[in-house]
Amino acid sequence: MREIILPIDSTYYDEKGTQRQVAASEELNQRLATAIEQFDLDAEQEEAVYRRLGGEYLILTAEKRLDRIAQDLVAHYSQRWQTGKAMLVCLDKITAVRMHGLIDKYWKQAIQAQKQLVKQAGDEQEEVEHQQHLQWLESTEYLVVISEAQNEVKTFNDWDLDIIPHR
Repeated sequence: MREIILPIDSTYYDEKGTQRQVAASEELNQRLATAIEQFDLDAEQEEAVYRRLGGEYLILTAEKRLDRIAQDLVAHYSQRWQTGKAMLVCLDKITAVRMHGLIDKYWKQAIQAQKQLVKQAGDEQEEVEHQQHLQWLESTEYLVVISEAQNEVKTFNDWDLDIIPHR
């Protein structure tokens, strides 16, 4: 199972996928070609890499796309803070851990923004409401739930990720 648990209303399904479409770009194609050149592969090996890594995987897991999804998710669910829980299902384990890192980054930014709202509250009622929201943001847990795999530490290290904190 590859998922990230986040707050959301369990009775409400919010399909926003069409808003997140990212087309294949020349930049993405160039990055793939550059990576292949670094390993000095023969034609057969190069073709195998394109077959395995090409297509939609690189588009779906592009950093810019994942970053936009994480920003959108945190903005959306941090504002729906009294509505329940959520689950984000990712394409693979690496993407789940990458998304956790991005969500963590934007969740912490949301906490800082809420702290500013507490300081800038116009009256006591507004301050109490902002403080309650801040307490909820700070107490919300979000985590990666994935099955263990053989040699996973090395696999994640190859992506400059650390799986150990998620165990």
